[in-house]
Amino acid sequence: MKKFLLTMAVALTALFATAQTKTYTDNLVVTIDGESTEPQETTISVAENADGTYCLSLNNFVLGGEIKVGNIVVDNIQATDKHGIKEFATVQNINITAGEGNADDWLGPMLGEVPVDIKGKMTDEKLYCTIDIDMSATLGQVIYVTFGNDMSAVVNTKEYTDNLVVTIDGESTEPQETTISVAENADGTYCLSLNNFVLGGMIQVGNIVVDNIQATDKHGIKEFATVQNINITAGEGNADDWLGPQLGEVPVDIKGKMTDEKLYCTIDIDMSATLGQVIYVTFGSDMSAVVNTKEYTDNLVVTIDGESTEPQETTIYVTEYIDGTYSLSLNNFVLGGMIQVGNIVVDNIQATEENGIKSFATLQNILITAGEGNADDWLGPQLGEVPVDLKGYMNDEQLYCTIGIDMTATLEQVITVTFGTDSFTGIENIVAGEGAKVIYDITGRRVNAVTAPGIYIINGKKCIVK
Repeated sequence: MKKFLLTMAVALTALFATAQTKTYTDNLVVTIDGESTEPQETTISVAENADGTYCLSLNNFVLGGEIKVGNIVVDNIQATDKHGIKEFATVQNINITAGEGNADDWLGPMLGEVPVDIKGKMTDEKLYCTIDIDMSATLGQVIYVTFGNDMSAVVNTKEYTDNLVVTIDGESTEPQETTISVAENADGTYCLSLNNFVLGGMIQVGNIVVDNIQATDKHGIKEFATVQNINITAGEGNADDWLGPQLGEVPVDIKGKMTDEKLYCTIDIDMSATLGQVIYVTFGSDMSAVVNTKEYTDNLVVTIDGESTEPQETTIYVTEYIDGTYSLSLNNFVLGGMIQVGNIVVDNIQATEENGIKSFATLQNILITAGEGNADDWLGPQLGEVPVDLKGYMNDEQLYCTIGIDMTATLEQVITVTFGTDSFTGIENIVAGEGAKVIYDITGRRVNAVTAPGIYIINGKKCIVK
């Protein structure tokens, strides 16, 4: 058994020595003495080794369609991930091996060790590389191979111009029109650059570049915050004139918000270790994702197991955001006047408007937060995620909605909250047993009285009978 397990271990080690191999097919161009061949569709394979290095193979390489060179294999390539793109560079001496077919037809094995200089970038889908094959010692030539097209880790860069204010020891400079650029990287992070930063119009600090910034989209505004140690580089002109490179690593605390049109950020540059100061930079003005918030006050009824509470005057807040979504907040919700549930907030509500009336419906899992006062008095935070089913209508003056709060997993109940009166659909509510002169059921048949819940035409008006 031990011998079998040892054999299996050796086999598995050999099997997994290379983690995975990717094959890339793209155009390859060869340049010698400044003259380039026509692009030729070629395949290069890249194997990821178990130690995290890579092995690049350009097999059966033929020069100018006539001279069979061989297999160019470069191993132990170190790569660095930069925003989702792996960048690599290595200079090695390699032995070019024979390609397929008759080994004597291939030039490579006769050349001995050949210096190669390889640089490139790769993702799971794409490879770009240059391979400089130095055959000057044997053929008096350097062969320059280019595979694919260069790629960038930057998706796009936006420039924002606004006022910048610097505050030191509680004293602020006059606003100065300044430009900050923000690059979106391929991995979804951002790089913010405040270049040629000059302090108080006199002290040339340098380029403040903060990379790998994570941002969260909140209703159309990207919010970000990061604390990093950075090296401030020299700005334009004489490098010796800039203070930043002399400071070494400098802690920066950056917070902000941005849209396609506007950037607001604060940059706290901690130079206390060198200059005994923290420099507070404010760029632009703060912004909000909120367009407006409306308060609706109306009767609220809670129904559990078919039994309803008396109507209770309640206020619900509806906030409209710049991305066109809404959030609905029923705060300090108390069940039956006794059980303190908490704040029921439903976000990212899509609404459809017709004839001035917005209709909405959403099914979400939410976390009910504590209301005002002692947080321990509120039940909601103990429930975890709670499914809610929200439907309703609203205009500027009135809100009608139903909120189905599914607490079956914890309290074995579904709580139905009804807020306001449904006057939007032309259907009114009526309690079973109330009298009416002329009554028709939904089929159009006249009846003497309302005997069961349903939809009826009462005195020419469509009504829901509960």
